[in-house]
Amino acid sequence: MFAAAAIQGRGLVRVLLFASGALSFVGLIGVPLANMQVRNIGIIGYAVLFPVAAGAFAKIMATDEPTGYPDS
Repeated sequence: MFAAAAIQGRGLVRVLLFASGALSFVGLIGVPLANMQVRNIGIIGYAVLFPVAAGAFAKIMATDEPTGYPDS
């Protein structure tokens, strides 16, 4: 969720990172409840959404031109 806040202007990547973090935290509620169905929500967050978000972020970082550097 902190990584989503650090990215500006990347709508889909921000949404995926935030959703991944939110679902992972929601899944923690299943621990004190001893409910595996609630824990599965967290598993979706870190095992499904986060790899998709990381792949999208890596693709953006590989294709974007660096900014803020003087021309060499």
